Parts: sequence; structure tokens; C-alpha cells
Amino acid sequence: MGDFLSELKRRNVVRIGLLYAVSGWVLLQVADVLVGLLGLPDWALRLVGMLLLLGFPLALIFAWVYELTPEGIKRERDVDRSASITSHTGQRLNIVIVVLLAMAVTLLALQRFSGRDANPSGPEQAVAPVAVDAPGVSVSDESPSIAVLPFINMSGDAENEYFSDGLSEELLNVLARVPDLRVAARTSSFHFKNKTGDVAEIGRELGVANVLEGSVRKSGETVRVTVQLIKVEDGFHLWSDTYDRKLDDIFAIQDDIASHVVGALTAALLGDDDAAAKRAGESLSVATAGTDNFAAYDRLLLARQYHNRGSFESLAIAREYYLEAIALDPGYRDAWIEYGRVVFSQWNTGSISPADAAREMKRAADEVAAIDAAAGVRRGDLVALQAETRIVERSGGEMSIDDWQNVAQEAIGRLEEARRLSPNDSSIYQSLAQAYHNAGQSEAALEVLNQARVIDPYSVRIAGRLSALYNFSLNRPDLALEEARRIQRIEPDNPDGFSREAAVHMRFGDLPAAYRARVKSIELDPDDHELRGWLSALYLGVGLVDEARVALEQAEAIGPGEPLTLMTRASYEFYVGNLDAALEIAERAIADRLPGRHDSEFTFNAIVIMEAYKNGEYDDALEAAQRISGSIDLDNPEFSNEYSAYVALQFVIPSLSAKGNEERVGKVLDAVTRCTTGTCSDPRLEWEKRHDDALVEYYRGNHAAAVARYADMVDMAPLQDYWWWMFERDPMRADILSDPGVAEAVERYRQRLAVARTEIERAMAEGSESAVAEPAVVARARAQLAQRLSVPAASIRLDELETVTWPDGSIGCPEPEMVYTQALVPGTRVVLSVAGAAYHYHAREGGEPFLCETPGKALPPG
Repeated sequence: MGDFLSELKRRNVVRIGLLYAVSGWVLLQVADVLVGLLGLPDWALRLVGMLLLLGFPLALIFAWVYELTPEGIKRERDVDRSASITSHTGQRLNIVIVVLLAMAVTLLALQRFSGRDANPSGPEQAVAPVAVDAPGVSVSDESPSIAVLPFINMSGDAENEYFSDGLSEELLNVLARVPDLRVAARTSSFHFKNKTGDVAEIGRELGVANVLEGSVRKSGETVRVTVQLIKVEDGFHLWSDTYDRKLDDIFAIQDDIASHVVGALTAALLGDDDAAAKRAGESLSVATAGTDNFAAYDRLLLARQYHNRGSFESLAIAREYYLEAIALDPGYRDAWIEYGRVVFSQWNTGSISPADAAREMKRAADEVAAIDAAAGVRRGDLVALQAETRIVERSGGEMSIDDWQNVAQEAIGRLEEARRLSPNDSSIYQSLAQAYHNAGQSEAALEVLNQARVIDPYSVRIAGRLSALYNFSLNRPDLALEEARRIQRIEPDNPDGFSREAAVHMRFGDLPAAYRARVKSIELDPDDHELRGWLSALYLGVGLVDEARVALEQAEAIGPGEPLTLMTRASYEFYVGNLDAALEIAERAIADRLPGRHDSEFTFNAIVIMEAYKNGEYDDALEAAQRISGSIDLDNPEFSNEYSAYVALQFVIPSLSAKGNEERVGKVLDAVTRCTTGTCSDPRLEWEKRHDDALVEYYRGNHAAAVARYADMVDMAPLQDYWWWMFERDPMRADILSDPGVAEAVERYRQRLAVARTEIERAMAEGSESAVAEPAVVARARAQLAQRLSVPAASIRLDELETVTWPDGSIGCPEPEMVYTQALVPGTRVVLSVAGAAYHYHAREGGEPFLCETPGKALPPG
């Protein structure tokens, strides 16, 4: 036996066996990646493994029978032992084995410490985590917390990305419903998608004790899911498994993974208590009872992909996919809940009316309530959806600040209940924070948002809400700007980060910086009409009237009849002196109970008030003022917020004074003073306080003190848009505006505006074309025409862009004699010209443009 072993060693059979095993393992790792990269079926990898296994004994036999000599390979028995070089060959084999072992160790280390497979669907991105100052959450063995990282798509097809993302998200949602388990929110977990790094470090950034990660390879009707649970503290695997199943078994895979995760963590999370474990198991059995219809599930995953993008267009697409999922399975609870949420998002962005949103959200909430009642459960997402539905129902038409506060106060109780039921749902925290904010409880809103950030540290929506809160309620421009730039770091292509930055600069007077940020936001989202409307307002604020008109017309082409578009048009007409046109728009918006967005209700009513006051119609002015501030009891007035007090000073008191009702003027002034000196909570900027003080002195008859404070206020006031043009044209205080002291301050303000205007004009001259960037429908039409005519797109001129309408159901090109004003479906007409010929494109709202050439029509050159 000893001689046999010695002979095996002499003939290098053992070395060959070891070399074969190590090289075979490395080859399998490479093959695993190539199978995904080339989109090969899963059996290809199994075939490689089987061939390698069959080749092992053949390699050993070959090493025993043959020997490598200087003359080549010979049979061992034909080699003279004295001339054998097997010892030299063995040394070389040792070197090769060491190199291969080093490669194997490197591969193991990469998998061990990164915990992530390379993504074969594209180049590996070695991206360092973005520093966002995540809260320092303590991570330990006892920490009941986990993050589900986005599973890697190993299918070799980018179109399957939604499936791997959806599986990760579904597991996250299941685990989020386990009692006593804190789960990092989807937004923050998915921040690390396609990024390599130490899983333990990622876990620490997310503030969790455990991380679940995996990969998905989808091929035809089969799917392979590989998953592993990693402890953050030491990086060790707590559990791992691989599932090869038919696609219609995906629900069983989800159940199995979730059960294993909870089982692996039971001792740490639940104290190995039988009752606690049973509670977790019951939670899972309820949580995974979604649908057994794979097609419906697939539609849900697609819908989520678009929902998470959050743009005007993507929300509409998501809504349609949710409806398809519901049509395939009318009892699909998750599809109904998320349908209600996407409609709420559309209402928030102004792309759906309150009436339509409320109807669809109530429909979704009623369906979910019936499903939950049959299952005997009560969950936070339904309670939140019902509260949000109530908010939308109450939001139709103009609402005063008091109305908003009452609605918000009503919603707070239900949203608090929703948070208790679903403590891992960061969207509930955000809705609750917004309710506290609308109720005038800014500090409570801040506390809730900070709690939400613990769950979801990389959420740009939370950062956006914090930026708005710091900007408009807490008067902390430094923190507001920090949150806006946090969005820009996390999602550089998200227009909201730059829009929030512009809002901060606008409120605190840096108009050139606001311009640059606003332009960048339009670059990133050219189809958002509100961004262009805000840009028009900025232009108007610095006196760039022509530029304001161009931006306004672009906004109108994209979003005709929208609240902000109409507000911007009314402001523009008022600014340039077309008072009848401005008044007509404002009165129509009020009569139609147009939904209030971005203070549009204030602007419409302010125009009505100023025109009514100028014409001596003081009762009409007072009625419009009451619409903004809420119905003030003029005999026993009291204010709960400084906004209402400001409206009373600005509009209610001058209307009462003009009517000669000095007793009521005195009572309202006293109530305003009580509010501004302590009973109202939200802080005001110093210049705003000086403005209120000046008006109080003015209406108390202290003219000299009023003039001094007014002049100080103008010098302190930051450069802004709407405030300034209303201030200059205010008919209610014409005498104080004409006072020499105030007039001098006004002139100094104009000089500051001129400096800002020059800097903005310089920025425009430096080549930023984003301010007049084409909407996507124009770009698509230009590309179509360029391809059709085989000409450069740059040679095609835009002659006309306007909003038109045509009868519902019509196809092809509208007839020239069609009366557009009587039509039903809004759209856009684009007129392009090249080489003297005109080409008309028409696009249904949200649809692709189609060509309507006008034969024989020639346009003048130039």
C-alpha cells in the first residue's frame, strides 16, 4: 500500500487531482457568470458541472498512465526512470496550484466580504455609498432589524429587472408585517442597487443588524432564486439556500424564504419564545396571502417599477398596470392598496382632480376593507388610505388655511392609528407629518419625519418634506438647502432636488441661484408644466416679461387649464396691465372651485380683492378675503395661525376700513396683535414681522411709525416674485407707498432687482437653453420628421406649439373646419417646418405624436 501511495505521489496523480479540483471550481464560477451574461438556460451550468465531474477520474487515469517528458507526452512505462522529470513537473504543478488557489481565495473573499455577486447584465459599478448623514442606529445581535437588498438580475436581460426588484420588494413587504421586526424601507435598501461594497458596511449605513440579499435568474418558465441572510456585526451567513422552481411556484418560494428568515432570527428577535414565534408565523401566513395568479402578480411588479419613479408620466403608467392586475384578480389586496396610493400620488402632483381621485381612492379602500373583513385583520395601510381619501374628498375647490387645518386635525388621529398598526411603513409617517404640518404643528411634523428617516434614511421623499418644512415653516434655509442637496446626492437625476433648492433660494432672496436650480430641474423633467410655470413667475419677478411669456406658453402647452398654469397666466396679465383678462381668469377659477395648488387660491382671490377695492366694491373684496383666511367672526375674531392674521391685515381690515366700520377694524387689529405676539405658533421672518407691525401701526393711525417700519421692511425683504408685483400694484395702501421715505426704499429694492436681473441674463447668455427646452412631445415630433425626411433634426424649425382639442374617439388628423373649443379631449399641436414646407403633428394627451402634413402650404423663409 505504501508503495502505491508513493507511486501516486511520484507520478503527480495527487497534484493533478488537486489541480483539476481547484481549476474546475474556478471554471464553474466563471461559467455561472457567463450563463447569466449570455442568457443561456440554467441547464447549461449544470451540464458544465456534470462534464467536469465526469472528467475528474479521466484526469487521474491520464496522470497515472502518461508522463510529461522533454520530448512530449509518453506512456509512463516507456519512460526510463533515470530520465524522468516528474519531480520537476511536480514543482511546476505546485506553482500552478498555488496561483489557482489564490484566485479561488480571491473569489471567495469577494463573495464573503461584499456579499454581492457581480451583475452580469452590465459593467460592474464600484460606487462608494453616498454620504447622507444617516442616523446612528445601534446595531447589535439583539437588534430586531433587517434590510432586504435588491436581488441581482442574473437573467442576462435588462427587461427582467422588474422581476428581481419585485421579488425583493415583496419579501420586504412580507417581513415588514412581522411583529417586533424593524425593516429598512424599500427606498433606502434600493439605494444600494448595482453598487458593490461590504454588506456589513451597508447594513450599518441602513442601521440594521441583518441583511438579506440574493439573485434571480429567470429563464423561460423557470426561475432560480439564490438567497442568503448575513449578520452585520461579523459578516457571517446565518442561512442561505437556492431554489429552482417553475414561475408559478414563486409564491411558495417567497413563503419559504420569509419563513426561513424569521426562523433564523427568532432567537435574536423574539427571545426564542414559542408564543412570539407563533405570532410571527401567523403574521406571515396573513402577509403572503396576496394572489395565486402569476399574471396579476407580474403586473403588480411592473406597476411598482413605474410607481417608484414618481413622475407625471410614470404614475399614469403605474395606475394602468395596477388596474390590469386587479382585472386579472379582483381580490388582489396589494394591487388595490397600491392603486389607491398611486391615485393619491397623482392628486399630490396635480395630475388628477380631487373628485376623480377621491372616487377612485374610496373604491380601492372599500375593496380592501371587504377583503380584510373577510380575513379578520386590520392593517395600517388601509387606515392610512381611508384617512387620505377623506383629505382628498375635503380638498375639492378652494380651501382656506382654517379649512386645511381642520381637515388635517381630523386625519392625524387615524394616521397615528395607522402608524401603530404598521410601524415599518415610512409612507404612513410621511402622510402623518404632512397632516401635522397642515394643522400648524411644525415641530410635531419634524419629529415624525425624523422617525421616518430611521426607517428610510435614503428616502428622497422624506428629504423633500423636510426641506419644505425647514423652508416654509421653521425658517431654517441652511437645513432646507441641506435636504435639497441630499436629494441631489442620492438621486442626481431627480428634478425635485433642484426644484427644492430653487424654492429655498426664492424664499430667501437669491434669485440668480433660484434661476440656475430651476433651469436644472426643467432639464431633468421637461414635461412638468409646474416647473415652467415657476420659472415664468421668476422671470416676471425680475421684470423679464418676454422670457416670462415664453415659459408661460410652454407651461400652457403641456398643462392647459391646470391651477398653476392659470395662476401664472393671471399673474402675467395683471403684471402687464391686462387687468380685465387677469380678473376673468381669477373669477372663473374661483367659480369653478379649481383645486388650490401652490397658493393659487391666494393669487386668484388677491386679484379679485385688489380690483374690487379699486372699483369701490368693498363687500366683494371682503368676501374674497374671507375665502382665503377662513370665515372670520368679525365681531369676535381670533386667529390660530399667522397666515390668517396676515390675510386679515392685508385684505380684511382695509375693506372694513373703507366701509367705515372702525369698530370691527379695532377688534380684528386686537386679534391680529394677540396672534403675532404669542398665541400663534409658526415663526415669521423678521421682514414679515416688520411688515405686519407696519400695517398695525398704519391702521391704528400712527402714520409716521407705519412709514418708518414699512421702509425698513422693504429694505429687509428678500427678492421674491409674486410678493413684489402685488406690493407695487397694491391699491389699498397707495398713500403709504407714495410717501417719500417708502418710495426711496422701493427704489433701492428695484436696484437690487436690477442686479439680480443682470446676473440672470448673463447666465442665460452663457448658453443655458433649458429655460426654453422643448417639451418631450416636440422632441418626439422633431425626431419623427427628421427620420422621415432624412434630414438633421437641427435643420427643422419649430413654428408653433399650442394646445388644441378634438372630439373624443377621433382618429387621424382633425379636419381644418373642426371647432376645437367644443371638443372633449385635450392634446397638443406642433407645427414644424423644413425647406419651406409645414408639417403639423397632433398628439393626444400623454400619447405619441402623429403626422398631419398640410400639402402645398409654404412658410416664409427665415
